[in-house]
Amino acid sequence: MPAKAQYESGRELADMCFGQGKFAGDLAAVAEGICWGFITGIGDAMVSGHAIAGHRACPPAGAEGINRGEMIDAVKAHMQSNSELPELPAYVVVAAALQNRYPCS
Repeated sequence: MPAKAQYESGRELADMCFGQGKFAGDLAAVAEGICWGFITGIGDAMVSGHAIAGHRACPPAGAEGINRGEMIDAVKAHMQSNSELPELPAYVVVAAALQNRYPCS
């Protein structure tokens, strides 16, 4: 039987990051940790020179890297301001947000 990948959606990631939907209440703290790990994992790969879903992110000139909190804040702000997120895989949402915040020259 062929394997099929199941990706988290942008909506599921937003629900995790903001403690909403099935991640509200007692699960909110755990879900927030998963959110942070998901974002920083993709962010670390991107600022290390890897493209994710065709998106690239680069640290600002002269910076040694990007602060984890800044990455998380950038992605959460992007999720709050974009209505198309439920239709996209979560990794695409994160990659697009980080490319937008930390464009490569």
